[in-house]
Amino acid sequence: MSERGHYNGTLKTYLVAIDPEITRFIARGGLQAVDTSAPQHASDRIAIMHPSPTGHGCVTRIYTRWIAHRVFEQAKKKSELQCFELYQHLTRQDKLRTSAGWLFEGYVHD
Repeated sequence: MSERGHYNGTLKTYLVAIDPEITRFIARGGLQAVDTSAPQHASDRIAIMHPSPTGHGCVTRIYTRWIAHRVFEQAKKKSELQCFELYQHLTRQDKLRTSAGWLFEGYVHD
């Protein structure tokens, strides 16, 4: 296998592993919890920890802009799914259908 083929294979393996880790990162609180509990909520594939100036903790940063974009994409999909599920729930109840219409209208304008 050529060096290029090996690199592409390694990169593909890495990229396949990123999405499930980002999903777990978002499900466990994502950026709200990253500074306080980074080892449980962030993977070494998506984030890096730097010791804090005091040495009593760490500051966690997402590695790259690309990973940050993937986090954003997945969080947006999750939010849209939850919004759609709420819309469906509202449309099933006669007294809440007007609210469902307002939600739909807001989504369309967005």
